[in-house]
Amino acid sequence: MDLLGSILSSMETPPENKEEKKARMKQKRVSEKLQEQSRKEKAKFRSEVEKKVSQFVKDQSQKSLKFDPMDKLQRSIVHDVGEIAGLISHSFGTEEVDKYTILYKKEYPPSEQELRQLKYGEGAVAVATDDKVTGSSNVVTSGKDVTPTRDYREKYKHLIGSSSGQEAAKITQPNKSFGYVPSANKRDTRSIEETLNDLRTKKAKLQPPDSV
Repeated sequence: MDLLGSILSSMETPPENKEEKKARMKQKRVSEKLQEQSRKEKAKFRSEVEKKVSQFVKDQSQKSLKFDPMDKLQRSIVHDVGEIAGLISHSFGTEEVDKYTILYKKEYPPSEQELRQLKYGEGAVAVATDDKVTGSSNVVTSGKDVTPTRDYREKYKHLIGSSSGQEAAKITQPNKSFGYVPSANKRDTRSIEETLNDLRTKKAKLQPPDSV
């Protein structure tokens, strides 16, 4: 043993306060008791969920099973039991307020419209139903017509004027004579001999004098 180890071993540990030791042991027992109680409640709740799910799977007339609002831990148990049973699970509502879980049989999955209604409310209406065609995401409104309270043209009349855009909106007529060449100008009245002579003259002018 080295010198430091021998010194530390020879030092006496300070006596522990009996009251502090008693409080610490009490706190430990309370913590263990709470953990055991939580474990039992969790096991009991899981057993109840498994029983409900088992009855739901056997019942051919039921397509979905809705649970009452519950906390995040309980919903996680429902999701886990549903996954083991081969079911589809979705949660709806507001966390710590009214969030609940619904289990669906795989042969009866919920439609997109049903999921939107459960997520946004019964009065919700999906505007964009075909994202592949429109290229936009699902937009949900309340289903009510929205009428603006003010006319923007009246508001910004001092900036854009009263006839803004009217000139641009007029139908323009194409200029049909643009690029038009009379057919008389397209005809070459020269004979073949005259054309060849003209070509020889132009070629001779392009050649340098030494090459002639």
